[in-house]
Amino acid sequence: MEEEWIVSRSKLREVWLEHPEWSHQKMADEIGHSKSWVKKWLQRIRSVPLEDRDILNRQSRARKRPPPRFPSEWVEKILDIRDHPPGQLKRTPGPLAILYYLNQDQTLKDTGKKLPHSTSTVWKILDCHHRIYHPLLGIAEPEERPEPGMEWGMDFHDVSTVPPESEGKQQHVVEILNLVDHGSSAVVASEPASDYNAETALRTVADVLLEQGCPDRIRLDRDPRWVGSWTAKDFPAPMLRFLQCLGIEPRVCPPRRPDKNPFVERYHRNFKYECQLVEKPTDLSSTVKVNQRYVHFYNCERPNQAITCGNQPPQVKFPKMPALTSV
Repeated sequence: MEEEWIVSRSKLREVWLEHPEWSHQKMADEIGHSKSWVKKWLQRIRSVPLEDRDILNRQSRARKRPPPRFPSEWVEKILDIRDHPPGQLKRTPGPLAILYYLNQDQTLKDTGKKLPHSTSTVWKILDCHHRIYHPLLGIAEPEERPEPGMEWGMDFHDVSTVPPESEGKQQHVVEILNLVDHGSSAVVASEPASDYNAETALRTVADVLLEQGCPDRIRLDRDPRWVGSWTAKDFPAPMLRFLQCLGIEPRVCPPRRPDKNPFVERYHRNFKYECQLVEKPTDLSSTVKVNQRYVHFYNCERPNQAITCGNQPPQVKFPKMPALTSV
């Protein structure tokens, strides 16, 4: 096939040398190619001396010049945000978070240069400067995206930085009961305590429902404080019966499947690495203080990369949540 194309280009060269006055259309009719093809190759043939026959070979479409370099101000600021997270962001920011803080920098805006608006640009800079680790990607199942206020996720988070008591609890000394709205990714309630059992947990959930209202459903795991034991005389557990009496559908996740309650589990991960392991609370009072600050930061200041939030804090994206059914 390449030999046939070279013959066609050679014939075009001969026709042009014999009849330079011919139009592009007449040459195309003579050779049997389109007018645009004749125009393209005639321009290339004219651009080199007549003795140069290498021009008749196919030309690679590879880039002839290196790609344009990114402004140094971009690169320095992006790497600085990546290496030194701003404000209270206690995690390594990704491209979306970097774009958020990059557009908040007034110094870059004053330079008059156009700021990047694509995460691929930020990704290329991070990858070029060895800031990106490439793990093997798993296959994730699609997750339902309910409207705000329709579904909550509920679970306990163990504050592992609190040491065991000498004559008391050796594990789970302080726990935080978190409820996260699946539609907005906002933390509905976060209640630390040191005495959570089936009764106190139910009382805490009841107080939250009295204050916030009732969603359509609540997703929870198989914690005995939620579901109890099938051998107990009060099975199913009081929590499940309590929710059903209020018209709330309890959705119990399968065993050993935290991925089925992803929104609250993701919040637990964020809280652990951005607050708990940084502040390191050692008792209930310090846990209450750091937890209160982080919940406000998470809901109102921290850019959330959930699809529904669009790289904005949950309460900025959803300033007005729908009114829920009162208890």
